[in-house]
Amino acid sequence: MANFLNAMGAKISGAGTDTIKIIGVEKLSQKSSYSIIPDQIEAGTFMVAAAATKGDVLIKNCIPKHMEPITAKLVEAGAIVEEFESSIRVKMDKQPSAFSIKTSPYPGFPTDMQPQMCILLTICSRNWNNSRKYLGI
Repeated sequence: MANFLNAMGAKISGAGTDTIKIIGVEKLSQKSSYSIIPDQIEAGTFMVAAAATKGDVLIKNCIPKHMEPITAKLVEAGAIVEEFESSIRVKMDKQPSAFSIKTSPYPGFPTDMQPQMCILLTICSRNWNNSRKYLGI
């Protein structure tokens, strides 16, 4: 929101931090163009769907840097992930391997991706030694 308002002439700094500073302006311009960032959860859902179905999917108009926590887990599961400037390709050609996740605020693993990852985890290989590591046994 701060980026959009700044594009209209607002003076806002510190967006995304603990301290936001706003300097008042006379008025905002009525004409402005601004592109919002692509949705991380939507792109992540398609990524996980590709891995769960042994698919091969190219997700366009995303920011690969924003997808790093999801990408890391899919690679850990055995997916092949290729990153391009504004797209990501996910391919899975084998049964996924078990992995663990721990959610945290951005840039960590997003809470809203837990359900999709749980579906993927239901079809992961059942390697007891690997499972013991994740269970802390």
